[in-house]
Amino acid sequence: MERKEYVHFINNNFDAKAKKLLLSQLDNFYEVQENGPVTHKYKKGMAVSLLKGTLIHGIKKDFTELKNISKNGLMAPAIKDRKLNKELGIPCYELQQGYKLKNYVNYYSGATITFKCGKESRIKVVGNDKMNDLGKYILNEPNVEHYNVSETLEASVLPSLIHNNINFAVIIEKADKLRKYDLLSMSDSELKSLCGEKYESYKLDKKNSERKVNILYGIPKEAISGILVGKEYEKNKEALKEIRELFPDAYICNLEGLIILD
Repeated sequence: MERKEYVHFINNNFDAKAKKLLLSQLDNFYEVQENGPVTHKYKKGMAVSLLKGTLIHGIKKDFTELKNISKNGLMAPAIKDRKLNKELGIPCYELQQGYKLKNYVNYYSGATITFKCGKESRIKVVGNDKMNDLGKYILNEPNVEHYNVSETLEASVLPSLIHNNINFAVIIEKADKLRKYDLLSMSDSELKSLCGEKYESYKLDKKNSERKVNILYGIPKEAISGILVGKEYEKNKEALKEIRELFPDAYICNLEGLIILD
């Protein structure tokens, strides 16, 4: 669809408060798009470092989804399909500090331990390289009545060292303008205006993880700095060639945090 069609959809399906938010983010989307792709200086074999605030979004499907993103950017399902019962944002995980990509992948490929003592609850993330010491982390935690070990929130939606369920992720390093319209940071009245019956699910997401963000409307292709490739595809030359054609300006890296294609 062209921009005017998205504007028409928004103008005819949302109240004044929601319309203002959506149209402002639509302007941001196209401003980022018109500014052109982000640049990088990485060469094959170099290690990727990510700044605090970088966003990462996993791609669960096959190349069809990457092709759609290459053509249209990441568009919220409700906007893309013009159906109000679908999601209005793009869920991402936001880095809470600077990381070498290798270390970030190790971090979320580990486990989350939730410790409880009475009404108090504490959470510790143990990186993949420390999983053999999981028992020590549990024994050394003071005042624990019971605990639960689970995968990290990121592990289920991003390429991981411990599974091949997710093949790709897009890395968005300069998202300040788009990040201002994060559904999980909005007021209750703004969320209700935008999301209606989905309001409670966004509230739950907001409560459960400070690492999550949900970008209203969408993220243009030009904001994508890099493509993270899982184990299944990192040595597939034809697949990597196709990714390069789809995203000529982005760097392509693997779970070791290394650039695998110039």
